[in-house]
Amino acid sequence: GDINPLFTASGSGGSNFNWYDISGNTLSTNTITFTSLEINPGTYTYLVEEVVGSCTSLQTNFTFTIHTPPAAPSVLPSTIMICEGGVPSDFVANTNNPVAGTFNWYDDITLTNQIGTGVTFTPTQTVAGTYTYWITETDVITACISTTSSVTFTIHDLPLIPMVSVAPSAVICDGDNNPTFTASQTLGSVGTNDFTWYDDVTLTNQVGTGTTFIPTQTSVGIYTFWLTETNSSSLPMCEGGALAFTFEIISLP
Repeated sequence: GDINPLFTASGSGGSNFNWYDISGNTLSTNTITFTSLEINPGTYTYLVEEVVGSCTSLQTNFTFTIHTPPAAPSVLPSTIMICEGGVPSDFVANTNNPVAGTFNWYDDITLTNQIGTGVTFTPTQTVAGTYTYWITETDVITACISTTSSVTFTIHDLPLIPMVSVAPSAVICDGDNNPTFTASQTLGSVGTNDFTWYDDVTLTNQVGTGTTFIPTQTSVGIYTFWLTETNSSSLPMCEGGALAFTFEIISLP
């Protein structure tokens, strides 16, 4: 894939050189420079001679080698997806050659912006979106570079904090029926109207799912609950921030 080099002859100071392949076929005459037209991997032998007047020099042979480039590496996983705020795993490169070379990672298809080296690469983006990276493998002996393999990294937006309404009231007298809280999606949320209700700020104790929630508490007191919305269509499913609200039971006079 590289450009073939330009060979330049030197001798008695003239510019009359003839170039031949190993079989003696004439490739070029009366010129000081020569470029091979070969494009396939292999080693090619050429001969060059200088002509001064009626005298011709002995021929000098030289070789031109085109190395086979390494195969493109494979990467596991080929796709990483996280929710905004999550921590991505590493992409891990694997060689498809007899001997592993060196790996370079880029964030542009023209391979001008190198963002990493080595077997592993950890994405650094934090803004929601899909990002593509390209990787090449370089042969440590020939310095030839493989074609690229590409991988993608996706950060999913989180759903917005939902809204909640209550009927008949979030404050009741002891002995009254507990109210019904109803969740609704905030305008612009990427969630799928999948709501989860919790009774702790760490969101570890789930007390309900769905659009409506009726507290089960019957003792006088103030109780705090948290409500989230999840995007169940994303992989992984992404849960947004929580809305805190209270339910109060007051004692009778």
